[in-house]
Amino acid sequence: MTLPHQLHELWSEEPRPKLQLDDDFGEETTPQNIILYGPPGTGKTYATFRRCVEICDGKENTEDMLDEEVHRRYRELVTEKRVEFVTFHQSYGYEEFVEGLRPVLGDTGDNVRYEMHEGVFKRIALRAEKALDNQYVLIIDEINRGNVSKILGELITLLEPDKRLGAENELRLPLSYSPEPEERFGVPPNLHILGTMNTADRSIALMDVALRRRFTFEELMPDEKVIRDELDDGPLCKLVVELFDTLNKRIRFLYDRDHQLGHAYFLGVKDLESLRLVFVNRVIPLLQEYFYGDWHKICAVLGCRCSEDGKKQDNDKPIVKASQLEGMETLGFGHDEYEDQVDFGITPDFQNGEMSKEDLARTFLGVLRIDKAELERLYGELTGSESPSDTDESDEEEAENNQ
Repeated sequence: MTLPHQLHELWSEEPRPKLQLDDDFGEETTPQNIILYGPPGTGKTYATFRRCVEICDGKENTEDMLDEEVHRRYRELVTEKRVEFVTFHQSYGYEEFVEGLRPVLGDTGDNVRYEMHEGVFKRIALRAEKALDNQYVLIIDEINRGNVSKILGELITLLEPDKRLGAENELRLPLSYSPEPEERFGVPPNLHILGTMNTADRSIALMDVALRRRFTFEELMPDEKVIRDELDDGPLCKLVVELFDTLNKRIRFLYDRDHQLGHAYFLGVKDLESLRLVFVNRVIPLLQEYFYGDWHKICAVLGCRCSEDGKKQDNDKPIVKASQLEGMETLGFGHDEYEDQVDFGITPDFQNGEMSKEDLARTFLGVLRIDKAELERLYGELTGSESPSDTDESDEEEAENNQ
C-alpha cells in the first residue's frame, strides 16, 4: 500500500526531540482557544483587549485596571509583538494565515519570481516558541466570516492543547508549502487564540464541528447594566434602557435572540438628538437588514404599527411613516390587476433632525407601551414642559385659531 506523501514523511522519518518545558510551566499557562460570540454591538472586540492583557500579564494583575490602562497595555503588547490582530473575510486564505507563495517583481520590473511568505499565525507561533516564558495572543476578529477549514488547514489538529509542543501528545506536522521533515511545524503552548463571532452573520450551529470541539465558546449578550453604568442616572438613561429592552424583546419575538441590538450602540447617548442619530445610523439600518422588505415587522419593532391600508398608525409621531398609494391616483388609471399599496419611509423630520426636543420625546415615548400617567411623567422629566396630551390640545387650538 502506498501512503500519502505527508503520512509517509510523518511515519518514516526520525521524530524531532520533544520540546522541554520548565517545571513552572503549569496549569495557569494552559493554552486557551476562545471564541466570544453574540449579536452585533455587544462589545466582543472590546472584550478581547482586556482578555488579551489578562492572559499576558495575569488576571490578578489586571482586574483593577481601568479601561484606559488596559488599552495602553494592549498597545504595548502589540509593540512587543506578543499580540497579533487579524480579521477573517471571504477572500482570506491559508496562504495569508499560515504560509504561501507570493509573487515578487525583479529588480528590472520585467520578471516575476515567487518567494515563500510566512503568514501571521506562523510568525507569532515561531516567536512564541523562542520565548516560552512569555504569553502570546492571536486575535481573530469575525472568525466566522472566513472559510475556517480552508484557512486553518492542518492547524485544526495542532491547536488542540494536548497536541501542542511539550504536551503529552506533542505533534509536529509538515505544512502544505513546507513538506520537508526538518520543517515540520508545531504550535507552542504559550500561544493563545481569541476569536470573535457575530451571530447575526452566522449561527454557531453552522460552524465546523471540528472547530467547535477545539474552542471554548463564551456568549456576550446585550446588557442593560452596561448602559446604566455608562450613562448619567436620570430620565434620559431610563428612556434609553426602556427603549433598549423593548426593542430587543420585540426582535426576539419576531426574529430570534441572535439578532438583538447590542448595548454598545447606546453608550454615547448624551441627549435626545444623539439618541435620534443612534436610531438613524444604527438601529434602523440593522432592522432593515434583519427584516428585509418587511416594513410591517419593522414598524412593529419601532412601535408604529399601521393598518393594512396604511391609513392608521399606533403612534402619532412615528419613526416610520406609512401611507397609502392608490392605484388610480398613482398610475393615472384603475385596473383590477393593481391593488392599492402601502408605502413606508422614515419620517422626514426624524431622518433629517428637524424635530423639536418635545417632538423627539413624544416619538421615543411612543415606541414604548406604557400607561398615560407614566408617559406624561417621563415626558415632563425629559422636556421640562407640559404633558404631551396638553401639547396636542394646544396644537389643535392654535390650528383652529389660524383657520
